Amino acid sequence: MIPSHNLIATTEAVQPTQPKYNPFINTNNTVFINYHDESIEVVGVGHAPAMAIYENLSAEAFSGFSQTLTKMCTRFKFSPSVIWASISDLNKLLTNFPCPRITEDFVHSFQSYAHYAHCNFFHSIKRILTQWHDLALPGVDPEAIELLRLLHPPAPPRPAGSKVQSDDPNEGWYTNEEHDLLIRTLWQDLEKGITPLDKSTLCLLSAQYGRRPVQFARLKIKDLQELGETQGVKGRRIAFPAAKERAVAFRQGAPEVHPIADELWDLCQQVAKRTIAELTALTGIYFTKEQELELPLFSYGNLRRRVAMVKKYERTLDFIYASRLLHCLGSSTTQAIRREGFGTKITSERTGEILLENAYRNRYTRTWQLARAGVPMAQLQFWLGHKTSRALHVYYKDDAETARMLRPIAPYMNPIVRAFTGPIRDEVQDRTYGNEGKISRISLNGRESTNLGGCGERTFCAAGIPVACYHCPHFEPWLDGPHHQVLDMLIEKEKRHNLIPTVGSGRNVLMTIDYEREKEAVIEVIRRCEMRKLMLEDQKNG
Repeated sequence: MIPSHNLIATTEAVQPTQPKYNPFINTNNTVFINYHDESIEVVGVGHAPAMAIYENLSAEAFSGFSQTLTKMCTRFKFSPSVIWASISDLNKLLTNFPCPRITEDFVHSFQSYAHYAHCNFFHSIKRILTQWHDLALPGVDPEAIELLRLLHPPAPPRPAGSKVQSDDPNEGWYTNEEHDLLIRTLWQDLEKGITPLDKSTLCLLSAQYGRRPVQFARLKIKDLQELGETQGVKGRRIAFPAAKERAVAFRQGAPEVHPIADELWDLCQQVAKRTIAELTALTGIYFTKEQELELPLFSYGNLRRRVAMVKKYERTLDFIYASRLLHCLGSSTTQAIRREGFGTKITSERTGEILLENAYRNRYTRTWQLARAGVPMAQLQFWLGHKTSRALHVYYKDDAETARMLRPIAPYMNPIVRAFTGPIRDEVQDRTYGNEGKISRISLNGRESTNLGGCGERTFCAAGIPVACYHCPHFEPWLDGPHHQVLDMLIEKEKRHNLIPTVGSGRNVLMTIDYEREKEAVIEVIRRCEMRKLMLEDQKNG
């Protein structure tokens, strides 16, 4: 490759020295960048706007900035998309707050602006400025970094897990009916030739495994495994590359291994054969069996352009089969899973509109289904590839689902939940005096002859006497109270409520009254009074 004056030579420190044709030689841990008039190109991602960086930073500060980028490009822990975001966000900040170098005032401006920017803006800026300072390069004041290290990110616009728990039918998980219809439609589109093989396979894998888009983009043919055993999984299996492990190089994190059904296995094998054929046609290289395993599984998107990038930025064509630049972008994978511009659309049973499909909803749905099936949290954590179970509680906390589970046993729980808990008072002298030193009296209709009991808490209460008293723990029913009259009154009210409403009846048809709940509470008091009377009768008879 002939070096360009615009190309940062980021591969000098990590160029391999092993013999040619070694299948493990590649420069996948290096990010290539180019400087253009108004942007900085991150090869394989795109052009990040950089006009404000060029115009505002002093020559000394820009030198420090460019050297920082070079170091970030040769360090394993920064992906191309992370570097692109750092450039783009710093340019946006300098557009709003022009500054020749990074000062304490600039950090104060950053702090205020971060509350209005996207959720990753704070971390993106803090990342590149911290790296810049730690490399002891010019352009960053020490006081600015001291202040920066003290800052905390602004609160996210929505708490973690809010989409999982959301009742919005356009962003939470699919219903079982919607998910089944999605799977059925994907297979039908594939069989009818409506959707290409590679995108159909991608969408089916996403619906089945709920992996992140970047994990599908990083898949290689060698991740389809059949022999031996990986992480305790035998037989046909697929090993998804890690997605969110920090400070790891391309595909260097612990893989997430899952069994794969024969139907999906066969589809993946067809996709792999097509990818090999396409790359052979574009490069003129006939790959060995070992080299074929290093090729990307998926080839959708502009494969010709990706091959051209490898020819331009890799030192030799010997390593083309293993190059990171051959892989699809995570963003294009995201669009493919959404089925934008292709495939038969599905109508949501909840909204009556086109079902919104995306990788997040696939992930939420599969996790939700496993949680509902009784999969323990530790196993679900392993299935998702999470390091902790902190984010999993939202899948197990579903009040609506709990209510559906409890509904069948409600008739058996009602007598316990609604049971009366206060004491039965036999004689007047046993009755509790209220907060004014008087015996509180609760009557049915204000007449002393219909006294039902008293209150062990206060002389007066406005909580819907007398019916509400039968649920109150402070209610002290009198043994000789006319509790049957209360029950008869409730039965009569229920009959009137159930009559067909007529003009002038005064019935509010929008009001729902649970008479069964009230009747059960009164019946429980009557039952206990009867038991108390029998006990006293036995004591009297000796």
